[in-house]
Amino acid sequence: MYEVLDLANHVPIISGINDIKSALVELYPNPASNVLNIVSYNVEIEKINIYNLNGQLVLNKDVNNNQKTINISSLESGIYIVDILSDNIFIKRKLIVE
Repeated sequence: MYEVLDLANHVPIISGINDIKSALVELYPNPASNVLNIVSYNVEIEKINIYNLNGQLVLNKDVNNNQKTINISSLESGIYIVDILSDNIFIKRKLIVE
């Protein structure tokens, strides 16, 4: 299942029963500059992929935990999409790197 995200307002659009799971994933700080914290409050995060707006994979991490701190200091300033695989659900969030 995929979640649709209103990128302008940073708000996930609820479209099904699994949306409750996806809404319980938090990214902070956002905007970020050196580190990004990702926390899932109800399921284990399996993998995190970060894409630039050209769709290129710029960072990926295997997690297998409910939280992860990622060093993003190598990313250039800009807007990215964070794709989180958790319990066979893909959750997408917008990330601003300063």
